[in-house]
Amino acid sequence: MSAPTLPSRPPLFLSYGHSDATDLARRLRADLDAAGYDVRLDRQRIRTGQPWGEEAIRDGLDGARAVVALLSPHSTRLATTSPDRLTSVCLNEIYHAKYTARIPILPVLAAPCSVPLILNELHYTDLSDPAQYALRLPGLLEDVAAALDGKPRYRAGHDWLDPLSFDAALEKRQGFVGRRWLFDWIEDWASNRHERAAVIYGPPGVGKTAALAELAVRNPGGRVLACHFCDAGNPDKRDPARFVQTLAFQLAGQLEPVVFSDRQHFFLLTTNNNLRKS
Repeated sequence: MSAPTLPSRPPLFLSYGHSDATDLARRLRADLDAAGYDVRLDRQRIRTGQPWGEEAIRDGLDGARAVVALLSPHSTRLATTSPDRLTSVCLNEIYHAKYTARIPILPVLAAPCSVPLILNELHYTDLSDPAQYALRLPGLLEDVAAALDGKPRYRAGHDWLDPLSFDAALEKRQGFVGRRWLFDWIEDWASNRHERAAVIYGPPGVGKTAALAELAVRNPGGRVLACHFCDAGNPDKRDPARFVQTLAFQLAGQLEPVVFSDRQHFFLLTTNNNLRKS
């Protein structure tokens, strides 16, 4: 059986924040084009503040084999914390690529920022320093080729810690609306109380997993450091050893840029849909 024929110029979608990564996006597009890729640079994006729904994103990524996501403060901003009270279109593009289109994502650090938790397991290329661009570009090109071959590059430690994937749980936030009262309560607990843990409970199907998945993706103030979604039907996800390995891997990717204060709360999110009241 012969191998499938790949497009002579595999299409890539380049996602970036217009206010702080346009120059890098144009430079990178030129280099990816020279390397043999058909790069779609989103120059006609809907203006900030206009609706950017599932259909528009689907049209933008239609046919792309992978997404190169330039991460910067503008492209990772959330409505709950950004001055303009808007969530970045880029986050929606990343979410669509990961959970709907199911195509590889190659994170590229364009400027110092918090890497979205849903990209925590992936290696990212740091192109934030123009002086290092030429040195680091070949590594990115290798990562693109490997991802298109079904071999994404993970962060150091992935092979031996073997963290669990919670994509199925995080997908549950798709179409999530409401519950503002819950997030306000969590923010109040984190900011004004001194307990080391909070328990949110309710009957099956009430939306606990979806709400915590939404919290993990929103990551208010960059305080969600790790998450674990227990599943009674999955032996690995109720294995204490795998629980510790997974949290260790996630924490290793989050702690380095964090400046701790003894008056800050950081979140370790866990869910268990099988608790019973005695």
